[in-house]
Amino acid sequence: FGAWCNLVVVLNLATMLLAPNMAAHEHFFHVCDNIFLVWYIVELSVKVAYHQVNFFCGALSVVWWNWLDLVIVLSGIVDLWLLPLLLSESP
Repeated sequence: FGAWCNLVVVLNLATMLLAPNMAAHEHFFHVCDNIFLVWYIVELSVKVAYHQVNFFCGALSVVWWNWLDLVIVLSGIVDLWLLPLLLSESP
């Protein structure tokens, strides 16, 4: 599971590096961003289900990464899904 998570992070990094130079493929990169965000939500959910309360509580040197993951995923949800909904023009 850890290897898959690392592979997804590397692929996400690659798309973030390529996207600014390939404006013609903006839709493709938007779809990729959404796929990566769904993966990160699934990954976080699986980790929370496995570790339960210990995922967020415990030695700071261990759980601070989990809190950072949560903040990053929540900011991705706000950025990719909530803001476009709130800022879109409704008829």
